[in-house]
Amino acid sequence: MDHKYKISFRIGDASFDLESTDLDWLENKEKDYVTKLLDKGGKIVKPAERNDHLQSTFRSQKLTIKEFYKNYIKANKITARPDLVVFFVYYLERILKKEVIKASDVIQCFADISYPNYNKLNVPDLLTQAKRKALLKYVNNFWSLTITGEDFVLNTILDKVQ
Repeated sequence: MDHKYKISFRIGDASFDLESTDLDWLENKEKDYVTKLLDKGGKIVKPAERNDHLQSTFRSQKLTIKEFYKNYIKANKITARPDLVVFFVYYLERILKKEVIKASDVIQCFADISYPNYNKLNVPDLLTQAKRKALLKYVNNFWSLTITGEDFVLNTILDKVQ
């Protein structure tokens, strides 16, 4: 019978639980997660602070959709179209600060990056697929990110930055 090892870690609002029969794997993952929770100065990086820092960086650079696509979507090899629409909604909502996001806005993002055959894409279906994954929500005929969707984008971006 294998022994199960479990590690729980919590500092303030940040926490994680790991469980495995492989102690070496567990210790390596613990180091990885603790490193991700702590910044270089040894203080906890709260998700809101991380998000504010990234957004201010994006705005200060006056990031265009083409640059956002090149630096954060293409660089992270995001190719699934439902994931692409989540990144586009993030760009529109968090970087451009659009309060109203329609499917036509997302189609325009595909057009702006010169996505092949963008005019033949069924963007409402792609948005619905992302909604089924709980990455987007559709309220009052407008699209927006869920907390899960924002975490998906930020974690993907931060994995590249680190």
